[in-house]
Amino acid sequence: MVECAGGSERAWFFSAEEPSEAGGVLSVPIDVKRTGDKAWIGYNVLDSPMGDD
Repeated sequence: MVECAGGSERAWFFSAEEPSEAGGVLSVPIDVKRTGDKAWIGYNVLDSPMGDD
């Protein structure tokens, strides 16, 4: 799901397998670049809810 509010957009990811502290929902800011009829979406995840162990 993508949400737009106040000029910024966020992508929401839902996981039933590895719920995070946010109840299984991860929200990250995204950068949308529109070229003609196509949209390129890029995002950076700073903290992984799954950990590194």
